[in-house]
Amino acid sequence: MAILLENYTTGNDDFTSVYSAQWGGQTFTATSNHTITSVKILAYRLGNAGTLTLSIRDTSAGKPTGSDLVSGTLDVSGITTSTSGELIEVTFATPLTVTSGTVYAIVCSATGADTSNRLKWNTQTTGAYAGGQFSSSSDGSSWTGQTFDNMFQIYGEPSLTTNLVSYYKLDESSGNASDSVGSNTLTNTNTVGYAAALINNGADFGATNSDKSFTSSGRINLTGNFTLSVWVKLRANPANGVAYQFIDIADNTGNVRAMIQLYNNGGQNQLYFGRVGTASTFVSGGINVSALGTTVWHRLTLTYNGTNIQAYMDGSEIGTATDASGTTATLSANLIRLGRDIGTAFYASTYMDEVGVWTRALSSTEETTLYNSGNGLQYPFIGSGPSNMKTWNGVPIEQIKTINGVPIASVKSFNSIT
Repeated sequence: MAILLENYTTGNDDFTSVYSAQWGGQTFTATSNHTITSVKILAYRLGNAGTLTLSIRDTSAGKPTGSDLVSGTLDVSGITTSTSGELIEVTFATPLTVTSGTVYAIVCSATGADTSNRLKWNTQTTGAYAGGQFSSSSDGSSWTGQTFDNMFQIYGEPSLTTNLVSYYKLDESSGNASDSVGSNTLTNTNTVGYAAALINNGADFGATNSDKSFTSSGRINLTGNFTLSVWVKLRANPANGVAYQFIDIADNTGNVRAMIQLYNNGGQNQLYFGRVGTASTFVSGGINVSALGTTVWHRLTLTYNGTNIQAYMDGSEIGTATDASGTTATLSANLIRLGRDIGTAFYASTYMDEVGVWTRALSSTEETTLYNSGNGLQYPFIGSGPSNMKTWNGVPIEQIKTINGVPIASVKSFNSIT
């Protein structure tokens, strides 16, 4: 599902004309690795502006350069004539992959328009957008930089690493667990073991865990959207009345938290996916599931998109709930705990692997990708492709779907890189 990734639509106070003898180019900086599926611009028309062409180009010295990387067209003869404009969208047939921190340009042209029939692209004259600037051209080949910015929105699919703030492979053989993305090392309390797991090693909390857990050395903020995910394979099924807290992100009091828990309620196994604060929200108050057993790895995920919390198991959504007013309104500066809750309770007798925390809600498609038919994907989520290959033709490897037509997950080596 495409989401809004880059955006500048504030301070509209003027316009720039786009017609056959005047092209417009607004540069922008990619804030993450992602694809671009469509671009919206805020615009209106004078007369019949005909067909708009929007494209993305590379930049040089802050101005568009080279040929179109991707382009699309839209009939704008019927858009608004109001000076406040409307957001009009051009969708690209093939998504464009962009790299975080790189400056690109939105190029706008209407070669069939003239001074009496033209597009007016809404402008902010003070040039407050820090990620780029507007440029003008008579034909799209030579560009002149300006001091203002034009209104735009960039939509696309984020990389699986976008807004990933902590990730624990749990590949160690002993001791603390390192954070592959951030700096929230997990302190090993009472010697959580390591053993062969879903991908390489994973944590082994033992078959009768009563005191083993991990707690982060640093704190994490989940004041907005988030995702928590964990792979588990039980060492023992919980007895009646016993709960296993797989992941718990909470303040020091436990009054504010996000968590994933398995509970045996009178012989019925229930999964609790919760967001707790001055009010509490749990998906279905506990989701009845079959016994997870001790032979199969399961992926459990909790997402929050600002309105709803959603629960996933093994790549499929199993429940959703509207967030209660006041729930975790101040979910900030919290510790990550694996294998128990904030107190000394709910110790989990389980194997655990591949734990991730994002400050955005993963989509159902992304969940399916990360489940990977039960095989999982390990950060940086490039499948079983060459582990030492970081980029291909300058593109981060996690953005590559195929190499020479072969799915990346099937590529074991490329040009002798493994």
